[in-house]
Amino acid sequence: MVRTNICLAGGTAVLRGALAVGLAEAGFDVVGSFADAGVCAEAAGGFDEPEAVLIVTQGTGGVVEADVLAVKRMYPEASAVVLGEGTTRTELTAYIEAGLDGYLPSSIETRVLAQSLRVILLGEQLYITGTKAAAARAMRSDRRASPRIRTIRRASILVDGKSNIMDGMVLDMSETGAKIRPADIASLPSRFELRCGFGRTYCCEIVRRSAFYLGVQFVDAATAA
Repeated sequence: MVRTNICLAGGTAVLRGALAVGLAEAGFDVVGSFADAGVCAEAAGGFDEPEAVLIVTQGTGGVVEADVLAVKRMYPEASAVVLGEGTTRTELTAYIEAGLDGYLPSSIETRVLAQSLRVILLGEQLYITGTKAAAARAMRSDRRASPRIRTIRRASILVDGKSNIMDGMVLDMSETGAKIRPADIASLPSRFELRCGFGRTYCCEIVRRSAFYLGVQFVDAATAA
């Protein structure tokens, strides 16, 4: 198993200890454990460089934009991930602009946490703000062809092949469609391609349109970019 260096910042010492044990069993080496993100940033150079910094908010006052900025400034090559108890969309947007690579709920199981961290380390932005119970309720109540997982991730929108590329955000996604927020909604044709993580590209057709958001249906299976 390939080992991955990770640093823990925030939360209680007991919680960080429990996370360290679980992550170690999943192939992560905890090279640093600190009371908060600021202390973690100040300690840069004093221990092995981490590939990821997990900012833990459970049992503390939460994360602020400055925490993310401090971590990304001192560890620019590392993925910054928050393990939190919930946040607003406005706060999450600010964290993303500060460089956050992932937001995961504190209720997540250690096995799923490890899997999610490896996804993020592959270059995927993964933002899940709901609790496990909220996600389960959403799955049960979703009446679409397949249930959607609520998340926020960056994406690229390709129009006319690759001749025109636009930035966008995916707000929720399923096997058959997604809700997206493009940078320029007015200029999009009825069909375009959506690229979001792992080089996957989806051919999309607009089925719902509002002033700021689009509901799209995938008309072809995902292909590698």
